[in-house]
Amino acid sequence: MHNLIGALPHHALRNLAAEYGPIVHLQLGEISAATWGCQNIAFSPHGEYWNQMKRISLTELLGPRKTRSLRGVREAVVSEMIESVRKKSVGRPVNLTETFLGMTNTITCKTAFGYQCVDQDEFLGLTRTAVQAAAGFNLADLYPSLGFLQGLTGLKNQASGSPKRVGPDLRQDHQAA
Repeated sequence: MHNLIGALPHHALRNLAAEYGPIVHLQLGEISAATWGCQNIAFSPHGEYWNQMKRISLTELLGPRKTRSLRGVREAVVSEMIESVRKKSVGRPVNLTETFLGMTNTITCKTAFGYQCVDQDEFLGLTRTAVQAAAGFNLADLYPSLGFLQGLTGLKNQASGSPKRVGPDLRQDHQAA
């Protein structure tokens, strides 16, 4: 664990893999974990595999045919966003960060699932909470048998209601579509 202190976790793990090989066993408190070199487009080293994954991604996901087929969705959502900003901005400042985040979420949902998330504000709030909880160091993750640590850090309270609140809505949205 001392190898992880002071560095960004992904940099520390990369350095450990470079020193000890692609498979590394870590004992993180009570948690025993094994890490190995990733074979995906985000983390794989530049080479033949990376080139092949890039080619597939560009052809199938980001190619001209696919982007043209989704143009109408993007244009409609951007038009709605512009109209929304126009209405909100009369004599008041507008939070463009939230506006662009909502627009991006709407485009993603409509292109991936075919419909817009019903309770987008709650979904985005829960997403922010989950990202913050996952991004930080949490002592309770290293010692799960000490249940009181989860209560002290507040992580249990943050996470306990999220699936219950979002799960049924996403299922209902999917069944309605």
